[in-house]
Amino acid sequence: MKSLIYLLIMLAFFSFAGRSQSKSEKRFRKYDIHLITNNEDRISGRLNRITDSAIVIEVSEFNSGKEKPGHTLYTISYHLIGHFMLHNRSGWARGMGIGMGVGAGLGLLIGDAVGHDAMQKHQPSTSFEIYDPITDYLLIGSVIGMAAGGYLGAGIGSSVNRNFDINGDFEKFLEMKEKMKF
Repeated sequence: MKSLIYLLIMLAFFSFAGRSQSKSEKRFRKYDIHLITNNEDRISGRLNRITDSAIVIEVSEFNSGKEKPGHTLYTISYHLIGHFMLHNRSGWARGMGIGMGVGAGLGLLIGDAVGHDAMQKHQPSTSFEIYDPITDYLLIGSVIGMAAGGYLGAGIGSSVNRNFDINGDFEKFLEMKEKMKF
């Protein structure tokens, strides 16, 4: 019982630990951006914010001799943007969670079907035997389904990117802001 209480306290602590930033700052910071300007210059970093006519990118620069990296903000106006790709940094975790839930549900269904077949074939040796193969198959099916679904979901979630071709066009820039709801 004590270990359950400790586990709940730890989960509550970690769920509230990262709430020092506002929600809008968190929403932007979870995207990695790879931008190609009209001059074919490449800039990669973390999306800081999107203004009415520009994108602000935070680029980490590792300086020798310093423990913490420095950060430089680049503001790129819409008329300089050729193409960029946004990658959601937390996409793998979300995909894993969804995959684990779906996999566990499908595993339960498969385990139930296999367990009922095993129950029909099982002949108890005595009338007092308490053995239910259904629960074994349910447990095995849900664990295997959860593992497979989580692995597949993490792979799919980490590979999802959003690509935008702006090519210096303000209308396409506004269309991108509308799609992303920034």
